[in-house]
Formats: sequence, structure tokens, C-alpha cells
Amino acid sequence: MQIRITLLIVSFIYTMLTSIVYFSKNRINNSENAVYEKLLSITPIGLLLEIGCNVTAIYKMNELVSSIISRIYLIFILVWLTTFTLYILTITKYKGDKLTEYKNSKIRKSIIIGSIFSILLLIFLPIDFVLEKNSAYLGGMGIVFLLAITFLLIILDFILFIKYFKNMTFREKVPMFLLLLLIGGLLLVNNIAPEIQIISSSFALITVIMYFTIENPDKKLLEEIHMSKKIADAANEDKSMLIYNMMNEVKSIASDINKSSEVILNSNNLEENRFFAREIISSNNKLYSMANNIYNIDVIDDINVKTVKNKYNIKLLLKEVISKNKELFEDKDISFRFNIDSNLPNTLYGDSINLKNVLNTIIGNSYKYTDKGYVELSVNAIFKKDIVRLIIKIEDSGIGIKAEDLDKCLNKNTKDQNSLYGARKTINIMGGNLLISSEYNKGTIVTIILDQKIYTNNNKDNYDNYVNNKKILIIDDNNSSIKLISKILDKHNILYDSSNLGKEALDRIRKGDKYDLILLDEDMPYMNGISVMNKFSKIKGFGTKVILLTKNSNIIYDDIYKDSGFSDYIIKPIDKDDLMNKINKYLK
Repeated sequence: MQIRITLLIVSFIYTMLTSIVYFSKNRINNSENAVYEKLLSITPIGLLLEIGCNVTAIYKMNELVSSIISRIYLIFILVWLTTFTLYILTITKYKGDKLTEYKNSKIRKSIIIGSIFSILLLIFLPIDFVLEKNSAYLGGMGIVFLLAITFLLIILDFILFIKYFKNMTFREKVPMFLLLLLIGGLLLVNNIAPEIQIISSSFALITVIMYFTIENPDKKLLEEIHMSKKIADAANEDKSMLIYNMMNEVKSIASDINKSSEVILNSNNLEENRFFAREIISSNNKLYSMANNIYNIDVIDDINVKTVKNKYNIKLLLKEVISKNKELFEDKDISFRFNIDSNLPNTLYGDSINLKNVLNTIIGNSYKYTDKGYVELSVNAIFKKDIVRLIIKIEDSGIGIKAEDLDKCLNKNTKDQNSLYGARKTINIMGGNLLISSEYNKGTIVTIILDQKIYTNNNKDNYDNYVNNKKILIIDDNNSSIKLISKILDKHNILYDSSNLGKEALDRIRKGDKYDLILLDEDMPYMNGISVMNKFSKIKGFGTKVILLTKNSNIIYDDIYKDSGFSDYIIKPIDKDDLMNKINKYLK
């Protein structure tokens, strides 16, 4: 018994020393640190409680006092194991800067509620005090219940560890696996030989091992510095690229000014000179706007990659925005144009709701302040590894904004909730940036720069079960396209015929050739894809699904192809996964 108390006192001393060292250092404010701090804080309390249990047993103190201390000690064991499970949750599922997401997670709340309910049961369940010649330990229903809850928590720990194994670094994987085995072994020993009381000492040892292997603040700060340097280098690279692009634009504008000036100097035509003078003024305004952006170039440092684990279809989002605003513009004599990059990925990670709200707000403002002319939405993409930088421009030919009024529009005291200030603030929170360029009585350009993580599905679909021995007709005048498609189809045992002309394909169908699917190119000589589709629809009994092959990337955001009778479309150049997904969709 005395050896046990000595071990507990030694454990208390080195745990307190570890706590003093840990809390005296600068620490990163993230989810795992927040939980580890609690774990380190409660461990000495458990050691003191176990010392109290042993002292009351040795000196046979008041039974009520012994019962209270023992029950509090059992509650400590449950709280420590629950906190350890929450720690596993933070270094696996909610790793890094996801503290808010972790605090609001359903699994965290469920674990805490379950723990509170278990504590209430522990308070009332009967506990037996077992005294033997050289030892004393606890038994009864309360202990059985505690062991059952502990077993469930350990199972949950291993599930989290295995499910989110890839989220952890090697520095975390090995010690965490060994610690889980240590806890499991400790509880097994306690169940087989309850007289061997080493729970609190083992908890203290585990907490200290975590400090030296996983939670050392010095190591974490070094990692954070290394990561910050990476981000800073990337930001500087982006800044240099933006400046480079701007300088090229400046050169181009300066060249236009020189050409216009030469025309004025060499011409006696007053109207012609006035026209080129206006061109010079327009170019000068562009330079002024660019100078403002270069002057505020430090804003690009705010463009950090923010990854939120909510995947969304960016093309579908843009289609919804375009469809909604198309109806709005029908009430005015304004052309609503759009130009979307065909290389835009399908699925991204990010805040789709806020992005959609911002786009609708800015387009709505353009509609509000434009009486005639146009509003244009353009989206371009720049790729860097698994990140896509969205460059979204909304340009209008409206009344524009005076330079002195631009600051008012971006003032947080504006009464309009759907203001440019609100849009810019939202984009900044999302990790992006919003720039405004406006010329009074000519129009406004709002540019959004936003980085999003590209969602990639590493699980390859097994198409063969659905498409094996199906037959497809490829109609395309470009032999390179036919060769590309045929290679993909061969890999999946799909039979196919090909035709270079629409007339040849029509003859095949009319003579009774049967196909499970038809791929029809839009741009062909003599008879284009739309005309061929119209003739297909007039053939009696024709019901084969037809997919349009097109170079028009804007078809995604319009349903015109459906009006012609096509079931779907594939944008050229053809992407292998897109082709097989569409084929799988209609042959499944």
C-alpha cells in the first residue's frame, strides 16, 4: 500500500512539473491543444483522489468520507477517458484550425451528454469496498458499469483512429496507437487483477508521454512556422505573378495611348482626333484603376486557401445563379451575358451558400443601377496542385460609381444589408478578396478572387458491370476525337461504330442498326449535329439516347440542348471520366 502511495506522489510531482513547463510556453490555439490542456489539468486531481482513497483505506476513516472520495475518483476515471476520446477526435477528424467546427460537432456533444448521463448513474449505483490483507480495491455494480463504459470509449477511440488514420502525421500515428494499446492493456489488467491499482499513475504516464511525443509546444510552433513560411512563399509568388500580369496590361495600355497619340499628331480630321482623344482618356482611366489595385497589392496576402469539408458542384451553382437572374433581366432592356471557363472543375470544397449569395447580391446591384446595355458574368480558373483560384468578374454598363462615392459603398455603416461592403466582408471571411473598378456613367467591374480546394474522388467506379457488350454509335468528322473515344471504350469492352458524316449515321439508323447510345458532334460539315438530331427524331420508332459533343462550354448553364432532343452533353476536349460517367448514367 505504501509503495502504491509513493508511486502516486512521484506521478503527481512529474505531472505537475510537466504542466508548469507546458503552460509556461507559447502554444498554438487549435482544437487538439484545447483538449490536451484539459487532460493535463485534470490528471493531477485524479492522482490526489487516488492518494485520498488509499489514505482513507489505511486509516479506516469515516465510511461516508471514503464513499464520497471513491465515487469522485470513479467519476475522474470516466472524465479522463472521455477527455482522451475527445482528444482522439481532435487529432483525427477535427485536426488543426477547426476548433469552432469541433465545438459545434454532433459527435462531441453526444460524447459529452453520454458522459454526463454515465456520471449520474455512477453516483447512485452501489459500490463495494473490498479489503484484503495487503490491498484494497472497489467492486460492485458501479465498477461493472464503469468498465462497460470504458470498453465502449476504447472501441470508439480505435474506430476514430482507423477511420481518420490518413489525417494524422507519422509523429502522431505511432505514439497514439501505442497509447491506445497501453490504455486497453491497463483496463484488461484492472479487470483481471483489480487489486493492482495503477490507473491514475498510468494516466499520468500517458499524459506526459503525449507531451514529449505529440503535444510538445516547441515542435508544434516549429511546424507552424514552417507552414507559415510555405504560405508566405506562395503568397509572394501569387503577388509577383499578379504584378507581372498587371505590368503587361500597363504596357499594352501604354502602347494603345502611343498609337492614339500618333494618329492625333498626324491627322487633321477633327472628329477622328476627338475619337482617339476619348480612347486616350479611357485608357488613362484604366491605368488609374490599375494603379489603385497595385497600390493596395498587399490585399493579396489575405488570399489564403480555406478548405471547408462541404463539397459542392460549382457548375451547378453558377447555373442556378444564371437561371435566377435571367428571369430578373427579362423585365428590363438589358442583355445578361455569361462566359464560363470550360476547364472549371465539377466539384469543390467551400462555402457554396455564401458564394451564391454574394454573386446574386452583386448581379442584383448591377441590375439595379443599369438601365440599358449589359451585365456580364465571367468565371476563369487558375490551377495550382489541388487548389483552383476562381477569378469571377461581374461587369455592367450602368451608371458607375464616382471615386468619392466608392468608399461610401464599402462603408460598414451602410444601411443596405445586401451591400458591396457585406459582399466584400463575406468573401474576405471565406479567405478571398473582392476588388471594385468603376467609371462614372460607363459602368462597374467587380472582381472576386477566391481559392477553393478541388474535390477528387479516389474511388474508381467499376463501369464494366453496366456497360459490358453495350453498343455505341460515334458521329464526328474529327478522326482524332473518334480515336480518343474508341480507346476509352475498348478498355471497358464497349462495342462501337463510327461515322464521319451525319448522312452516313442516318442511313445506319434507317436500315435498322440498333445502338444503346449515340455520341453526336455538334460541329460537322454539310449537316451539323442539331440538324442530324432533328432527322433522328423523325425516324419512326427511334428512342435511343443521344449525347451532344460540343465545344461550347456555356451549354452547361443553358438548357437549349434539351429543346433539340439531346439527353445530355459532353464538352470538348473530352475528359475520360466525364465521358464514362455519362455513358454509365445512360447504360446502367
